[in-house]
Amino acid sequence: MYSEFRSLDAVKKVFDGMSVRDVVAWSSMVPSYVHNGRVYDGLGLFRKIVFQGVEVDLVTLLNVSEACYLLCDRKLAKSVHGFIVRRMIESNESWESSLIVMYGKCNDLDNAEFH
Repeated sequence: MYSEFRSLDAVKKVFDGMSVRDVVAWSSMVPSYVHNGRVYDGLGLFRKIVFQGVEVDLVTLLNVSEACYLLCDRKLAKSVHGFIVRRMIESNESWESSLIVMYGKCNDLDNAEFH
């Protein structure tokens, strides 16, 4: 709720006060950073989620792909795509569309065409 109003400090305060953080809590933080212009912080949080063994959901991955194209970072885009393949996350229209947009905005049309 707070992230919709661009109150990242309020979102972080609620998150930091949680005694138990589930996938929904973690997944809510990534777009809070990304949509408030703190893309690198959002990506850093994604790395932390992965290292802590939290199951990554589609919402988180869609926001991470958005971060990739906001940065126009081809290497990062390929890394995220590789993460999806390694984790064998089931493909769906939302994720496939996100890959196309991510590669397209990173001017990597060769990879965008294969999805």
